Amino acid sequence: QTLKAAKSADLVLLMFDARVGVTTDLAETARWLRKVGPASEDSQHREVRILANKLEGDAWSANYDSPVLGHLDEAARVGFGEAIPISAEHGEGLADVAAIIEDLTEAKRERLGIAPANENDHDADNAIGSASDEKPLQLAILGRQNVGKSTLVNALLKEERVITGSTPGLTRDSIAVKWSWQG
Repeated sequence: QTLKAAKSADLVLLMFDARVGVTTDLAETARWLRKVGPASEDSQHREVRILANKLEGDAWSANYDSPVLGHLDEAARVGFGEAIPISAEHGEGLADVAAIIEDLTEAKRERLGIAPANENDHDADNAIGSASDEKPLQLAILGRQNVGKSTLVNALLKEERVITGSTPGLTRDSIAVKWSWQG
């Protein structure tokens, strides 16, 4: 289910716990994403971004002995650019994620010939996809257990839609959530 979601996604957010570093799972998933390539039948303009989660505050960036800096360098070597440092739980770095989502949404609207989103227009009928048979921006969030995927979903939605907790595997199945950005 997860790989199917990634194949049809416009944006894949590949998450890892920056305190732990790049795991075998993350490296294998990155290899698979590179093999599948940026284009498929469902998504011809797929972007993959790496999110380094659980980076509260900025003490990790000031400490040159911090293993986190090495983990970020290691993440950059998996092939999708530099990791974006975030703390899904505390909302840090989410503005960077939001900007990526907004840019890709606008690019998709442009490709589909849909007028740019009007910030004052909160009508759901004007959401991307309403002017064509195309799906709205499809987002897949991948990562191993307990890296903060569900917490990120809740932070983006600004509501507790997905159960979160310290127990690994709490959210076991792939989930689909409809949401509207800025409207």
